Amino acid sequence: TTENLTAYVTSSENDSDGYTLIYDWRKNGISDAVLNMPFDVNGSNGNTTNVKDYSSFGNNGSLYGARWNSSCGAFAGSGGCYEFDGINDYIDVSNSSSLNPALGMAIEIWAYFRNVNLLDTFAVGRDYQDARAYAFGIYANKIELQINGAGTIRNQTNQKVLTPNIWYHLVATGSPGTGWNSYVNGTADGGTAAWSQPNSVNTSTNIGRRSYTGEESYFNGSINIVRIYNRSLSASEISMLYNNGVGMYNRTHSDATSKGDVWYAVVTPAD
Repeated sequence: TTENLTAYVTSSENDSDGYTLIYDWRKNGISDAVLNMPFDVNGSNGNTTNVKDYSSFGNNGSLYGARWNSSCGAFAGSGGCYEFDGINDYIDVSNSSSLNPALGMAIEIWAYFRNVNLLDTFAVGRDYQDARAYAFGIYANKIELQINGAGTIRNQTNQKVLTPNIWYHLVATGSPGTGWNSYVNGTADGGTAAWSQPNSVNTSTNIGRRSYTGEESYFNGSINIVRIYNRSLSASEISMLYNNGVGMYNRTHSDATSKGDVWYAVVTPAD
């Protein structure tokens, strides 16, 4: 199909303190994203140490020190975020084979850096001790993707110089057919590399730190949304998600759909 799919939801609340709607798009009953953490609420089901994954994979996280902020302002209606101190704050997502990409992957985050001059400061990392797969963050003012597999990718030649204390929409995506590419605010950033399959590892995935022995680092700033896909995202999909800085999650792009698919959205109100 060449048509985008859009979910139109009628909703209301009994009070006036505001709410958000969390969307999880599913194809044939399975979430498109293998990790879907919007951070719109503090924790999950009243447990403030458990961070909910809204995908069908149930990759919930455990909170270590990061502080929830109810109104971060990454984009209009974006809800809350977690703030990381750059010292020892992080979210730990338990090991899951769903977070080992098969024939493509994408990492999407909204991030606010307090200091962009640090070397190897990662927002998402799936590596621990000698088990290394991927890490995504910044390196000396520019976004950085590290892939450890058959071939090691490090420090893509990205062009955009990041400024501290500004929200950015950042995406790294790759597949055997397209190689690895990175995007800043919906636009390709010039960071390209040949495809390298990340290692399949048995370790947790961290948000706010990378925990590889000898290269441990912590994120200093705020993170609003983390999504990991077990497929690549097209340039059109990334542009749609960024949506000129206001985000668009009630729609899935036609690039992701095929004839015969059954798509629907699970919509969760967060108050």
